[in-house]
Amino acid sequence: MPISTFRPAWIFETRLFAKTNAPALLRREFARRGYTPSPIALGINTDAYQPLERRLQLTRKLIEVMQECRHPFSLITKNALVERDLDLLQPLAAQHLVRVHFSVTTPPRTCPPGSSHARRRPTRACERCVACTRRACRSGCSSRRPFRG
Repeated sequence: MPISTFRPAWIFETRLFAKTNAPALLRREFARRGYTPSPIALGINTDAYQPLERRLQLTRKLIEVMQECRHPFSLITKNALVERDLDLLQPLAAQHLVRVHFSVTTPPRTCPPGSSHARRRPTRACERCVACTRRACRSGCSSRRPFRG
């Protein structure tokens, strides 16, 4: 079947590509002579905690590189899997090196594919992140009613 007959959303949800060497590339970039640190944003184009992250742990490895290099960054997610990395995020927050933001855009019964299950929506993860980082850095949840045309 020609690729043009598939819906773009279906392709996005089923054809996954991962840069498994991303942590090594990031470490090399940080070590480059003349590199000037500026905050990096994870999860801007796609959620940093895609379903594939559970197995590959690339986001966790990137956070470890940021921690080693004391590099500032922010993280935006809809997924409760961020709770897995609280052990890394909490010390970074204490050093004012990370900001964690949650995007809650849909009611729990209409979770988009790949996001946390309704019972594990990021609201609980958001509460845990805020509790861990309350005194150290800004973190928060934003919610928006879905657009109805």
